[in-house]
Amino acid sequence: MEETVELSNLPIEKQVPQENIIKQEVAPPPPPLKSTIQFVPPVIAKDEEVRDDESMKTQEEIQSSKLQISVANVKGTDEQHGIDIAELNQNKVIVEEKADNEKPFEVVEENPSFPGGLSELNRFLSDNIRYPVIAQENGIEGRVIIKFVVSRTGDISNVQVVRGVDPSLDKEAVRVVQSMPKWIPGRQRGQAVPVYFTLPVVFRLQK
Repeated sequence: MEETVELSNLPIEKQVPQENIIKQEVAPPPPPLKSTIQFVPPVIAKDEEVRDDESMKTQEEIQSSKLQISVANVKGTDEQHGIDIAELNQNKVIVEEKADNEKPFEVVEENPSFPGGLSELNRFLSDNIRYPVIAQENGIEGRVIIKFVVSRTGDISNVQVVRGVDPSLDKEAVRVVQSMPKWIPGRQRGQAVPVYFTLPVVFRLQK
């Protein structure tokens, strides 16, 4: 019995789909902020463990201050129409959550890759694929085409069989791909982005 794996050599599309083009835009100016004074909850700690920016304000300082209490000390730029720094932090979290849900790319300038390259990927698959006994007994072999997403952080997700051979072989190919360590993410215009990747896994019995 022999196990071999192959990587696909998919042709690079000359014309990148419109939805896969990242439009470079000028960053908007920072929003105007209100002046605020930071309230630090009282915590028991050693003097040397307290940072200058986290020192607790006294009740007199807070009560005598005309500034709004918030999550940080801020020297504002627009007291009448500016926003609280806390609202800006909340908006940042929302933007990051939306970015994680962006549509994966089909074609990018730099494809994602397995740590160590092709030789290490082949080694990982050879060491971890277990040829199903039922497939061996029935002489079943062939190539299972697997498609998955390499996220902007290198995680593997959305593993699916594009072209199967046999349920036992298909299931084993999916299992081993899902068990892979983090990849080096693909990049578009210098930024890490989620990318679809197609991997043929070949099951071949020794004659």
